[in-house]
Amino acid sequence: SDVNQWLMRYWQFCKGNFVPASPGRGRCFTDMCSEAAEMIRAQSRDMICINDSHETHFEESRRQLLDAFESILPEQSAFER
Repeated sequence: SDVNQWLMRYWQFCKGNFVPASPGRGRCFTDMCSEAAEMIRAQSRDMICINDSHETHFEESRRQLLDAFESILPEQSAFER
């Protein structure tokens, strides 16, 4: 019952579903939501990880991130309807 990202990572590696990528491909944020929001607007990374473990201004960060996503994705997908 305890499945985590390491198990899935190695499972995919063993199945041959692994493709090396540059560390610069993504970015991880812990408390810089304004920087993350700008990166979302600029669409400058293939992926980002936003971790809320250190977030002290949740509502402000939430607003910034929602605004950024709405600026690049103004239409709802079929899955959101």
